[in-house]
Amino acid sequence: MIGLSTDTTSILWDHFHLLNFVWPKELGKSLFDRISDDARKMLNSKTKDGFDQACAAISEILIATPEKYHYFKEGFMNQPHKCASYVINNIPMSLGRKGDTPAEANHSSIQAHLGSGGSRELFEQVEQLLQRQHEIGQQHHVADLQYHQNCSIRSQQLSKTDPSESEALNNLSKYAYSQIWSVEKAAASNYILTLMPHNAVKVVRRGLEDGRIIAMGERCNCDTRISMGVQCRHEICMKKGQFFISLFAKRHLQEYALPNGYVFTIVVNVLPHN
Repeated sequence: MIGLSTDTTSILWDHFHLLNFVWPKELGKSLFDRISDDARKMLNSKTKDGFDQACAAISEILIATPEKYHYFKEGFMNQPHKCASYVINNIPMSLGRKGDTPAEANHSSIQAHLGSGGSRELFEQVEQLLQRQHEIGQQHHVADLQYHQNCSIRSQQLSKTDPSESEALNNLSKYAYSQIWSVEKAAASNYILTLMPHNAVKVVRRGLEDGRIIAMGERCNCDTRISMGVQCRHEICMKKGQFFISLFAKRHLQEYALPNGYVFTIVVNVLPHN
């Protein structure tokens, strides 16, 4: 799910479970194996044409079994807004469809630690779930504090030689700094800036003609900027390599980074039972 309010929440299908559990069960393993490659292409399509081509290939196989074909067509091929990457990546803060990974890892960790809970009373299971979640939050909290301390030291060292990098290091979460800012900044060095009419700029990869046109004062419309809520490589190029904290969503900042943002606020206070 993306968003926190009823007006902005999007409920999307999880690719991992579709490919590994839902479709093999509903279609049968042998039939699913025949469409699995095209099913992955359908989910991971970057364009509508790619999605349609994958759907056509799947239809050729499933058409021989009308019931399965109807299930797949009506439930998934006709609803790209719930599963296709080319749609999901244009939803602000969809996190490039990576948001379910930590949630699934967290769920798996708790389940592996506690078991399924079938042999416990409900209050016991809830109590142990909260305690386990609190333990995980504590572990992340300690790691976050250590990372922040290391960043503070390193950013002070960089403050005179590279103030922009110092600010990025001191403000971004570990993931945002290492997996987004550093990657996008390195990629930005391969782009050049061209002034366009009507107060716009064109950001072009070296050796290519096509590029992103960004109006002055506007944000880039690339998938990375929209889905991740960050300063993308095109905006970094446009800003001449400078870091701008205002171009990052708050979730990417150290002070708001999960789990510090909310997991550590969980207080285990289960009422005594009779």
